[in-house]
Amino acid sequence: MKPTMPMNAFPPGGPPGTPPPGGGYPPGGGYPPPGGGYPPQGGYPSQGGYPSQGGYPPQGGYPPPPQEKSKTGLYAGIGCGCLSILACLVFGGLGLLYMSRQNGGGSGPTSFDRTVQGELTDADSRLPNDERPYDDYTFEAGSNWVVTADMQSSAFDTYLWLLGPDGVALAQDDDGGEGLNSRLSFTTVRAGTYTVRANTYSRTGRGPYTLHYGANPR
Repeated sequence: MKPTMPMNAFPPGGPPGTPPPGGGYPPGGGYPPPGGGYPPQGGYPSQGGYPSQGGYPPQGGYPPPPQEKSKTGLYAGIGCGCLSILACLVFGGLGLLYMSRQNGGGSGPTSFDRTVQGELTDADSRLPNDERPYDDYTFEAGSNWVVTADMQSSAFDTYLWLLGPDGVALAQDDDGGEGLNSRLSFTTVRAGTYTVRANTYSRTGRGPYTLHYGANPR
């Protein structure tokens, strides 16, 4: 007697060799698995699904490589700014130097105006050959400077001299001021040490006097 196979001895759909119900393997619609293939929910990459839910790479491709920002404009801007600052410093310095020289500043002579009260006496130095007493006032002046001097006295007839750096008389005056007073003006041609000499016109001239003198750039 041939044994009888139980009803549940084979998988659903029949014995081996019988296709599963629904037309393929595995159950539910063939291969790949239900839902669109393998991997789940999206198929192979060529079909738009690996990785899941969005293709490979996600959402349509790799992001574009970051673009390096150009440094040319930055360098150019910095360079222009530095040049502008340098130009301001250079021209500003030159302007200050020019003003300083015009005003007698810096390491050169300094412009000035002075008033002194003096007196000619027998103890003062005397001019050669005529014995007239005098007082000397020395100062520094630049080239193309204007030197002025004004001497006044009610005690004697005044006389003024201006001596250059080499001691040679550049200008002199007897009565260029009011009455018997002296006044002179001279424009220098070189820088150096100058001297205003307060003197008397007469050999016997003695007494107090007022001297105003100065040197300034033109």
